[in-house]
Amino acid sequence: MKKENKTRSFSCPICRTVVKPRTDNIDQEHINQWAATLPDNISLNTMITFTKSNSKPECHACKRHEQTTEAKFWCKQCVEAFCEKCNSMHSWMKMLATHQVVLIDEFVSQIDGIDLEAIEEQCRTHPHNKINVFCCDHRAMCCSLCVSLDHRKCENIESIDEIATFNSTFYDSIQEKLDNIRVATQENLQTKHKEKETLRVGVEKTEDEASKFVDHIKSKLDNLFETFKKQLHVFRDEQNTKLNVRIRLLEQLERNLKHWIKVTKKVKDIGSKTQLFMHVETIKHQIETSIKEITTINNDKTTIGVYFEKNKKVQEVEAFDQIGCFQNIKRVNGIELGAVFKTCQEFGITSEVLTIECVMPSTIKLWNFTDLSFRKSDPYL
Repeated sequence: MKKENKTRSFSCPICRTVVKPRTDNIDQEHINQWAATLPDNISLNTMITFTKSNSKPECHACKRHEQTTEAKFWCKQCVEAFCEKCNSMHSWMKMLATHQVVLIDEFVSQIDGIDLEAIEEQCRTHPHNKINVFCCDHRAMCCSLCVSLDHRKCENIESIDEIATFNSTFYDSIQEKLDNIRVATQENLQTKHKEKETLRVGVEKTEDEASKFVDHIKSKLDNLFETFKKQLHVFRDEQNTKLNVRIRLLEQLERNLKHWIKVTKKVKDIGSKTQLFMHVETIKHQIETSIKEITTINNDKTTIGVYFEKNKKVQEVEAFDQIGCFQNIKRVNGIELGAVFKTCQEFGITSEVLTIECVMPSTIKLWNFTDLSFRKSDPYL
């Protein structure tokens, strides 16, 4: 995250929800202190309070009427604890009847576990109906009422139960396919780390060769040498920045995949077929979003090489404006995430991004950098 870009919000790495600090005066606040001003997670705070507190949890509804009653239930939508009486009244209300209410003990026990009920089977548009069909035309999960109202003209409407049953072999191998994506991502990540190290070694070697060359020159070369180093270091920093961005996104995708593998096992073991289907579709969307984000930065798989080239005229001409130049060799070996694309397709993720050919002709591009103005206009950098 670059502070000079005047960042005004944070994007959740899992669900991409944009979160902003509570105060509007963010220009004068130090970005490292934003965590204290971000909105509170009421559910998480309540779970932690219930876990650490030695006293019994109190009913929030009774507390508002200055009464003290032990809470036995927790409503996830209302984000409140209820006693038995208030919970009964809560369920009588038509608008609240579909809320997910769990026992306080179960709610607290989920602080370190996985809440399977987070995969809601109820239709968000029609809360009284369960999601039971999938519109293949719109890739949308629907209830029967959704189909009759919004998908009447759609030709590919399938029962979720039938899809899950027909594709049982696919769902049996979900964890393996997710792990394949993780392995491909990990390999890509390792490649980027190696590229970064190669860049570091190449830059150090180039700088050392330049230093040995400059040692033979007198005072005027000292200033020119500093100029050369600045250009070289700017190039290194630019390349490091690009690599760091890709590495960060790949590390993030790898962490997400590890989490999804864990969640998938839980859903697969104790969840319903509908929950498994919905969970898989959610993972597909999140993986696709991550892949698109990575490919928007750079879709080429490259290897960067740097070496120092001496200026042969230095000994003959005293009035020169450069000590030499460094060569940047860029080899385009294929698509940046070719292996990841392939494993994603095996997982069932399809998009225009993944239809790009994974193998490209290997090409070499050579630039002779003697001035920063040349690099600013180069579309490959």
